Amino acid sequence: MSTIACTAQISEGRSLSIVEALVAVLRAGGNVRILDRVSDPDQDRTALTFAASSELIGEPAFHLARAVLLHVDLLRHERAHPRLGALDELAFFPLEAASIEDCVRVAREVGERMGTELELPVYFGDEAATRAELRRVAALRHIGFEGLRACEGGEGWIEPDAGPREHLHPTAGAVFVLA
Repeated sequence: MSTIACTAQISEGRSLSIVEALVAVLRAGGNVRILDRVSDPDQDRTALTFAASSELIGEPAFHLARAVLLHVDLLRHERAHPRLGALDELAFFPLEAASIEDCVRVAREVGERMGTELELPVYFGDEAATRAELRRVAALRHIGFEGLRACEGGEGWIEPDAGPREHLHPTAGAVFVLA
């Protein structure tokens, strides 16, 4: 059995109750190991790292994304760290017997699902990138949520790989999905 880890970078690091609710979503899925949790109130950001089999990791990742959209509103977020979305990054990486190709497959499946079911614009990066110009997260990081919001659908807009093509999610922005 192969294992994939996922790190979610979430634009919330000050509200312990929100972070606990997000961790509870991961625990509720069963068959998920939480490997690390770091909240930084100064940056208003939390990193949650969890692992599951390559066959199962997509479900908790998707459920976490849905929970983040319910709990984190970028319009109320005090910008302390450059970010593109409430769920800013979702990165998959191989652990036991998994390959980077496994991670790319899961990243694209989860990204497409988030785009379709959550109406969340998704940009694929790193090995999961579908366009060379978006291979590195820094390509969009410098523009950020406010910058993309200012040019939605117009000049300067960078079309997402999945989800709505002409606008951001109204309260959650967009997400980078990486492998």
